[in-house]
Amino acid sequence: MKNLLFPFLAACLWLTACSEDFFETTIPIELPNQEPKITLNCLANEQEPFRLSLTESKGLLSEEYGFNPIRNATIELLADGTPVGSFSYHGREMVYEETYMPEPYTFIDSAYYSFVTPPQVGQALPPYFVAQPNVTYTLKVSAPNLESVETSMHLPAAVAIQDLSVYPDAIVEVQNIDYTQYFLPIDVTINDPNDGEEHYYSLQIEPYNLVDYDGSGVLDTIRMCNCFHSNEVVFPKSNESDPFDSSSPADQSYTYYYDETLFSNQLFKGETVTLRVYTDFYEGQELLRIKATLSTLNKETYNYLRSRTLQQNVGENPFAEPVSVYNNVTNGFGIFGGSSKYVKVVDF
Repeated sequence: MKNLLFPFLAACLWLTACSEDFFETTIPIELPNQEPKITLNCLANEQEPFRLSLTESKGLLSEEYGFNPIRNATIELLADGTPVGSFSYHGREMVYEETYMPEPYTFIDSAYYSFVTPPQVGQALPPYFVAQPNVTYTLKVSAPNLESVETSMHLPAAVAIQDLSVYPDAIVEVQNIDYTQYFLPIDVTINDPNDGEEHYYSLQIEPYNLVDYDGSGVLDTIRMCNCFHSNEVVFPKSNESDPFDSSSPADQSYTYYYDETLFSNQLFKGETVTLRVYTDFYEGQELLRIKATLSTLNKETYNYLRSRTLQQNVGENPFAEPVSVYNNVTNGFGIFGGSSKYVKVVDF
């Protein structure tokens, strides 16, 4: 034991003798060249015109707020290899000044819109160019002093909601300590194509109620939320508690989904599946309609939205594994993807 004591004391004396600068050694790291690149963002669908956002990328250690728009780009859009349409810049800039920011923050909506024919000065806008399902689109973009980029995607055909069944007579009532929650059961039936392919979807459920807010007897149509609860295994799970039964096992918990919920056909490929979901119901209000939107996404859009959500969930947590947002732009950054929507409405 005595033989170990002397080396230990010597080590302690050596550490106390070291200056503070000894533990603050600076190691220079040479960062790679970070010239700005074209950042392209376009999520197309068959119901809206092509809308393309172009900005310059920023360096890893950049302290700039906002993004620099690219206003003078040359854009070529090809459908199955054939040039179609033309693009016109319609950007907007809005400046926000906040006390906690070192400089004003500029929000830039650097949008290019596609047209079947170029718009003429003094004339009404010509028809927009709208994407069509089962077509492969390619974007080629060039701008002064920036490397040209190219990207392609195939717009899938919409998969229909075969049936949307709503059960207003079977509302689930959950009594909490201070209030009561009500949940409206809904069955969404999807007939997945029997083609052996991977298919990617997102589902949105929107309840609309008639509400008399001021007690005047005049009813207004209000969209109550864009949300639903479910314990279907096809949907991604979270650690949220079960609003129906807090004592239920974790694999039976009902997860709350807001806005669009991404999922794939891995568990029902080529089959017809009925998904049970519940949306929030409010006592004393009259249910007007339920709107369900099933979007069929291409793989690029699915990967982008999923990775973007994962990165947002990680935030600035230094202990979490870093997440890179999916990118399918050659020589640049961004996403070129698309989806086709199928909407089904049940009125009451």
